[in-house]
Amino acid sequence: MRAQPVFYYDGDCGFCQACALKLAQLAPQVAVEPASPSDEGLARVVRAEITDHALYTTGLRLYRGNAAIGMALRQHGRSLGVRTLGLACLLPGAGIVYRWVARNRRHISRLLRLR
Repeated sequence: MRAQPVFYYDGDCGFCQACALKLAQLAPQVAVEPASPSDEGLARVVRAEITDHALYTTGLRLYRGNAAIGMALRQHGRSLGVRTLGLACLLPGAGIVYRWVARNRRHISRLLRLR
């Protein structure tokens, strides 16, 4: 894993890509990169888990799912409002919403006509 903060998303998911692009706008200091289980250039943990949830690494710690989104925004959001949004992603209950979206992301992508 890199020392620079990196947010990984499933590169085969249109909804994930659209959300990751928005995260890149909200937290420009974070490198936002697509990932795939077959990408040998990535760390094993990223390849193993990317189809289950987004991942965010600071180089020292790895966050998954809603915690990945929340920490990326909380630590690197471009404004107080964005950092507060990151905090909201870390609240109890946010994980339930994240897991529902993650389970249904293929359907959401089709409904929104995203790849």
